[in-house]
Amino acid sequence: MENKTLPRPNLLLRYMPILGWLPKYQRTWLRTDLIAGLTVVALLIPEGMAYAQIAGMPPQTAFYAAPIGLLAFAIFGTSRQLVVAVSAIIATMSFATVSLIVAPNTPEFIIMTAALAVLAGLISLLAGFLKLGRVAQFFSESVMVGFITGLALTVIVKQVPKVLGIEGGSGNFWERLYDVIIHLPETHLATLITGILCLVLLIVLEHFFHKIPAALVALVFGIAISVIFGLEARGVEIVGAIPAGLVPPQWPAVGLENW
Repeated sequence: MENKTLPRPNLLLRYMPILGWLPKYQRTWLRTDLIAGLTVVALLIPEGMAYAQIAGMPPQTAFYAAPIGLLAFAIFGTSRQLVVAVSAIIATMSFATVSLIVAPNTPEFIIMTAALAVLAGLISLLAGFLKLGRVAQFFSESVMVGFITGLALTVIVKQVPKVLGIEGGSGNFWERLYDVIIHLPETHLATLITGILCLVLLIVLEHFFHKIPAALVALVFGIAISVIFGLEARGVEIVGAIPAGLVPPQWPAVGLENW
């Protein structure tokens, strides 16, 4: 009986799967891939801008971070089902972490947020090399449900003041909720109507028209009524001009004590 030794897998293909599937790419796949790509972009633009602000960052930050993640997964990813996208949960945790070190809405806050992203990425790479993903199976479902529910409530209580057109408070969930309640008489009517219209549009499209990117439609709708009715002049807060162009990558300039 002949003993054959199986060939060792190519390490380059193992860590860069794109080298395996890209040469086999078929032109007939291009149309559906373009549709899929446009769908992802349609979702990332409005959601990325919103989640960047949840993290305490300028809205254009999404246009720097999101494409890099998508491109990296196309090169190094191995799953055909996994979706790479921005996350409100991570944005909330980032803000909660960095705001304990430096004050929000400052240049230092932006630098520290970038440093946190780099550090989290390095830890994730290390965990991947050590195959620590199996640790997730030890997380209790009830713990995860409670964790996600708490984060969802935190996101909601931070966004409600924007819908009402009032100043948001600070502190934990209950402190922020109390601040919203006592400032309800200061609700800005034009902002509230605009927010309700966008929310209704989101819910209707998500429920009845699944193939339409509801978030992008709501974004375009908000821009349209803002221009048509001059909402900025009526006191409705808008994002404003988004700086054009991309900033070249830079290593966050933070001290060792902050790392």
